[in-house]
Amino acid sequence: MQLLLFAGGFPRAQLRDRNTDTARCTSHSICLVTRRQVLVGLSALPIAALADTQKPAYDNFAEGYDKLDGSNALTKLLGFTDLRANLLSRASGRVLEMGIGTGVNIPFYNSRRVLSVTGIDVSSEMLSRARLRAKETDIPVSLIRASAADTALPEEFFDTIVDTFCLCVYEQPRQVLQEMRRVIKPDGRVLLLEHSVSDNGLVATYQNIIARPTAILSKGCYPNQRVKELVTEAGFQIVNIHTMLAGTIIELELAT
Repeated sequence: MQLLLFAGGFPRAQLRDRNTDTARCTSHSICLVTRRQVLVGLSALPIAALADTQKPAYDNFAEGYDKLDGSNALTKLLGFTDLRANLLSRASGRVLEMGIGTGVNIPFYNSRRVLSVTGIDVSSEMLSRARLRAKETDIPVSLIRASAADTALPEEFFDTIVDTFCLCVYEQPRQVLQEMRRVIKPDGRVLLLEHSVSDNGLVATYQNIIARPTAILSKGCYPNQRVKELVTEAGFQIVNIHTMLAGTIIELELAT
């Protein structure tokens, strides 16, 4: 299994083989990294590779993913495109985006505020499509294939962390939030736009009933995550909160 890395956002990052210490890639280009190689340049920390037997399901979803979660007519009609634009307008400095997918958020980052974007995803097919969007922005973008629960990125490195509609699909959402706390600067901000269980009891009951069938039909998304509880349990403070559609969509700005 290979670890797919686009080294565009890291300063002259080099990929070296542990056994030979030979540089394999020194330019801001696409690099394919095996499990025997590590990223050298940021902090000499290894990027976590996935097990050889794993083939992420989202590889199979990549081709049609934008029709579900991108900027199509339905998402614009429901206001999701505006929600993304509003959320990402607040990102600044070094940005880490968890579950970047095909890069639907990349066009919304403000090049006057954002220094660089590092995108994490488990799917190489998703990242291949995100690379195309990355070419259309002036912001340096690095795309890394890794688990959001264990990125192996440096501690307290990022000014902003972004996650849009991914907490519902993570197998370990608590671990992902803990990983966010590990890599965010003490004065950094986490920006979330997520599916959430409703504050309305009847709506919440309905969500709990349909959660399993919905996950099967919508690429693993459980729409009844208790997002507010998850973030507070992870030790975050809620700075701003905005709910929509009877509380089934939640926008959060978090501080440590």
